[in-house]
Amino acid sequence: MIYIGFSTNPKNPLSRIIRWFTKSQVSHCFIIFRMFGKEWILESGAKGVVVLPASKVGGVIKAVVAIPELAPDDVGKIMEDDLGDNYDYGGLFGMAIHIVGRWFKAKWNNPWNNSRAMFCSEFVVQALQECKFPGADQLEAANTTPQDLLDFLTEHYVRRG
Repeated sequence: MIYIGFSTNPKNPLSRIIRWFTKSQVSHCFIIFRMFGKEWILESGAKGVVVLPASKVGGVIKAVVAIPELAPDDVGKIMEDDLGDNYDYGGLFGMAIHIVGRWFKAKWNNPWNNSRAMFCSEFVVQALQECKFPGADQLEAANTTPQDLLDFLTEHYVRRG
């Protein structure tokens, strides 16, 4: 089974800023999968898109959502396409413009999104879109926060019952 994990790190100032600014419970998201008898995470973090042992997840895991629509081959394709890509620092800070737009009920896109790099939720949304996850095509990867993604997945599975 493939999962999407959501976490926060109360000791990390950036995590606190993200949660405060987005009014969210979570500040990071990643893909969890099993390989070689162990759990691994595939994430876009400070070192770019990497695979780490699940035991190395920093912070506190707040939610884990099973994604039965994804198969191990999907994770293989995601790794082949994205592993080693850079982290989108500009896009992360550009999210502030998008969030301020939300406060004014306006749609302002992320002005510093880098098409050759990804922040965590952008990476997971693009992965879901590549795998044709139902409804993921409606999400704008560069404008989706980890909390937006958690809300989307929660609604998706609640709607489906």
